[in-house]
Amino acid sequence: MSFTHEGEFEEYFNSKLVDSGTLKKEEEGVYSIHSENKTDLLLTQKGDQFYYYFDNDEVYLLKNLDKAPSSILTD
Repeated sequence: MSFTHEGEFEEYFNSKLVDSGTLKKEEEGVYSIHSENKTDLLLTQKGDQFYYYFDNDEVYLLKNLDKAPSSILTD
């Protein structure tokens, strides 16, 4: 997953874009992500990691890999 300061996100699987949408701050440390396919929650934690509540029944602990803006280029 990739997030921008403009409130957008992109989700990649095997280097292919599979979803994109908006990111909204709900309260301190709580964000919601919205797309045509989903509305999920993110809870941020100290140490550059966050919990991703996928479809509200699966929870993943994700870690920040880099703070530098980047994108995956495809043909």
